[in-house]
Amino acid sequence: MRWVDKCHYLGVYFICGCSLRCCLDEAKSRFFRVFNAIYSKTGRCASEPVILSLLRNKCMPILLYAVEACPLLARQIHSVEFTLTHIFIKLFRTGSPNTVYECQVILAFFLLNITYHLHC
Repeated sequence: MRWVDKCHYLGVYFICGCSLRCCLDEAKSRFFRVFNAIYSKTGRCASEPVILSLLRNKCMPILLYAVEACPLLARQIHSVEFTLTHIFIKLFRTGSPNTVYECQVILAFFLLNITYHLHC
């Protein structure tokens, strides 16, 4: 028998340990892969609202799939929020976290921390 550190079940990676934990690395990787595929095709041809609509409808379900399955640690929530912030930095060509936060608030693109607590 082979011992493993994590197991994959229905698209969710569970980490071994004393308590139930999920690994979000695969979800973040798939999220970036899908977003980069969309962004490479639309690029600068599409407007920001179109790209944000595609991001909300095609990419966010991949990133947030089964986050309700297990409780997330604060560092996991921060990691997913940083993933989304990185996309906004790329999309709006800015390095300012305040600008990114304002864009997310204005566009009703809620951060994971808020969304996660609304679902749980």
